[in-house]
This record gives sequence, structure tokens and C-alpha cells, in this order.
Amino acid sequence: IQKAAARLQTGVSGGTHVTPVLKDLVVISVTVQPLNPLQSWNVTLQPMDVSKDILNCNWYRAPSTDASKLIFNFIRHGPPDLNTGQAYTGREFIYYNCSMLITNLLSNDSGNYTVILNGPRITRTGHTYFKVQT
Repeated sequence: IQKAAARLQTGVSGGTHVTPVLKDLVVISVTVQPLNPLQSWNVTLQPMDVSKDILNCNWYRAPSTDASKLIFNFIRHGPPDLNTGQAYTGREFIYYNCSMLITNLLSNDSGNYTVILNGPRITRTGHTYFKVQT
């Protein structure tokens, strides 16, 4: 696991001191099950190190967090809530542990996927790639 600190700048505004907020960015692994899925099969993408302090997770059909590639945002705290994005096809499902199931795979499901896990003072990000075998 690689760790990099991301800090919000500290400043003074109108005589009020702004306390710095530290947020750690942790790169995590994402497993693909099965490793070489066939067309029409299902695949599960599972991020590692999903602790109970993770409040929400975002999945993207891209190697980055491009908003137009958002599959969904899953809110785990309070009553769970799922907000779908432009890349949602109706074949993606989320588990409480932030794993994503894609059903009835198509060849155009092949590619890069990114997950962002957010919690208090921590953000975890993971990337994976898989190719649908024909």
C-alpha cells in the first residue's frame, strides 16, 4: 500500500484561524473474480481494505475519476443509498463491502475501473483492468 498525504491549506481569514484538515490518500488493490471472465458471465470487482469507517464508495468505468464515467456512488452510512451515473448500464450491482458485480458481461465491459472509498480523514483509491474473453 502506498500512502500520500493530501492537505488542505491553512489560512487566516477575517481574524479566524482555519484549522488544517489532514486526509490520507491510500492506494489499495482491487481483485477481479474470475480473472478471465467470458462474455455473458458475471464478474466481481472487490476493493481490499474496506473498513467499517468507509462512508461511501464511487465506481468509475475509467482509469480516472472522470464524472462522465461514474457508474454509481454508494452511500453506506445511515440508510444505504445508491446514486447512478452516466456509465451505469443496469447490469452493475453493489455490495455493502463496496464490491461491484457486473452481470451478463459484454465485450465492451473490458477496460479500466476505478473505485474511490471515502471515510473520515481517509480516502482510498483502487484501479483494475479486465478483458472479457470471447
